[in-house]
Amino acid sequence: MAERAEKLYKNMPGLVSKAFLYDPESREYGGNYVWKTKQDLDAFLISEVFKAGKEKFGEPVELRIHKIAAYLDRGYVHVSTFPPSRKLGQRREEIVTST
Repeated sequence: MAERAEKLYKNMPGLVSKAFLYDPESREYGGNYVWKTKQDLDAFLISEVFKAGKEKFGEPVELRIHKIAAYLDRGYVHVSTFPPSRKLGQRREEIVTST
């Protein structure tokens, strides 16, 4: 897994972080990504890396995109500038920069 992360994601434009997720009991797996901009996310979703992942693992069962209110990275908190337009707990369809 570390080798795959190094090869495919280390220098990906706009990618702030990616967590590789796996539940051995349910055998579910996935990823949690943080992108600098929505344009970076959109570019990833049409990239050869994403296409190859779909060919190898199948289409994502679920793809959720959320704005980030705050992001903690090694003790430093990045706070989003998006204006809260809905009550907390409702799903958002946009993504925002982490800085």
